[in-house]
Amino acid sequence: MRTPLAIIFLLFSVSVFSQISVNETHNGGLEKVSEENFERFKNSKTIFILSNAYETDVYKKILDESWSVTPYVIVNIEDFDVHNYLCDSYSFVDINTINKPVYKADGKLGSDFLYLNLDTFIYNVDKVKKKLAKLKNNKKKKSKIKDILDHNRIRIARIYLSLDYKSFSDTVIENPDFYANEDNFKHLIYSKNIFNNYKPGFLKNYLQKVNNLLVSGESYSMYKDDYLPELKELSTKKLYIPEHLGLKLTDFIHQKDIETVKEKRLKKIFEKYEFDYEIIDAEKLSHKIINDEELYYARYHQNNTEGFFQITNSKTGEVIYRDYLAGLSPNLKAKQVKKLVKSIKKSN
Repeated sequence: MRTPLAIIFLLFSVSVFSQISVNETHNGGLEKVSEENFERFKNSKTIFILSNAYETDVYKKILDESWSVTPYVIVNIEDFDVHNYLCDSYSFVDINTINKPVYKADGKLGSDFLYLNLDTFIYNVDKVKKKLAKLKNNKKKKSKIKDILDHNRIRIARIYLSLDYKSFSDTVIENPDFYANEDNFKHLIYSKNIFNNYKPGFLKNYLQKVNNLLVSGESYSMYKDDYLPELKELSTKKLYIPEHLGLKLTDFIHQKDIETVKEKRLKKIFEKYEFDYEIIDAEKLSHKIINDEELYYARYHQNNTEGFFQITNSKTGEVIYRDYLAGLSPNLKAKQVKKLVKSIKKSN
């Protein structure tokens, strides 16, 4: 079992960006999904395995309004058996965790890099079946099956999920044996909403963007700086800022007054924003999106030394502004806001 110190290391190194990638590698080097794999995906039925944090009816409403590229079915995690879907007729969307341990020079574990994603993918079915057929029945079979499935995913699109530090750390503290079983984490992400951006409205916008890109056959990378002409709308329309963008990991570690800290910090960051804005609770913002209100809101998340700042249209899910920065600390900065102001002025 890991010590409390190891838990803090994990929290510090968690990947917390929440942008969209449509390609096979999902990193700075854009690699388009092959035509063969893309056609296979478009001719499939997509199995959505989503968190039990929301009822199926909530997801159905979101998908009916945002997903048209393939027919779909929602399957509860408890009812999902991948062996029933190992053929070319199916594609998948699930919450995927990638744990990358970082070792010190002496070979001891230094920290973990944890990546949390909502992945759209297909399997290399032939390879999976061949490898599964060779497995022997022993204590390691379960973990080997997982490795085979993980290493034979063909990724089509990825939505990066942002961890809610407080929800996660509270769960770990309340359950001292949390790390005793690797299945505990999978159970957690499917049973509770431990993400800042896994809310119905945000999911709708993410899936709208992914769906539209897949319908048009476009690749898309979050490693870009650009904006659409629509950005000029922010010169006269309000920008909504989710409250959690004002939080730091250390706020939770040091038990600061979260409610006071986040609003004060955001007001300081947006001090030089020359247009109208409103700091808003994420749940309220999600509700506005689900109710089809058209507005613009900010997203900012950080992946270790990479920052991603975006402005999104809540009606269409379109990303009208994106700013990628490397070498940042894990928090939104006033200089990103100043750059946004300059871009708004240029767009007019």
